[in-house]
Amino acid sequence: MENTLFDLLVNKSIDCRKEIARLEKFRGLTTATDENNLNSFLEHYFSKDSVKNYSVVYLGHWNKWTKSFASNMIQGGHIDPLDLEPFVARYVAAINKSGVQTFWSCDGWHKKSEHVLKIGFKERYSLIWHNIICSFLTDNHGISWRYDGVFAILDLPKTDKGKIEKYISLNQNADAIELLQSKMLEIKRKLISKAKNKVKNSLTDEEVEEYMSNLVNEILQEQKQ
Repeated sequence: MENTLFDLLVNKSIDCRKEIARLEKFRGLTTATDENNLNSFLEHYFSKDSVKNYSVVYLGHWNKWTKSFASNMIQGGHIDPLDLEPFVARYVAAINKSGVQTFWSCDGWHKKSEHVLKIGFKERYSLIWHNIICSFLTDNHGISWRYDGVFAILDLPKTDKGKIEKYISLNQNADAIELLQSKMLEIKRKLISKAKNKVKNSLTDEEVEEYMSNLVNEILQEQKQ
């Protein structure tokens, strides 16, 4: 018999209100709710297909360094966590605050699931920057991304229990990325400065990833001196 969402997410040894506060953070909520009942809280904020018909127009800036990744908005845009699906909201917020630009996401928590979690990036530079951020994690908790076009894809187990375990690992990565945000934004600012007036848009995906990675390593070496 499949475990219930309550069984999979709730730490029963913790006081109800404290547990709701923990799950609010897990859900990526930025303000406290007025919920005091765990079952209704889970139904409201974590049920399958609970986020409906939300989309952001993809701007198509695949090769536009200055229009998105290197724009004056050093962080990605803020998105209301309630507009994002429950098990990807906190992670998307964490990477956006670390300088990634995204336009779409899906957590795979659906009654008819393809068993993948996907994040769409506004341009290839943000996709590469996401990969660079992940390289700074000392423990990725078993999260392994594969990339396809503008998307980062995380394969999910087919069972609810397996999915929740993967979501918990992703949330642990979000926690680590939140701690790295200031460092990553500082590196991004220096990277943009070093790359100014350099040829980038005509480079292949592999060339631009190597170029950005080399700049990051150069910045790290400078910081050690």
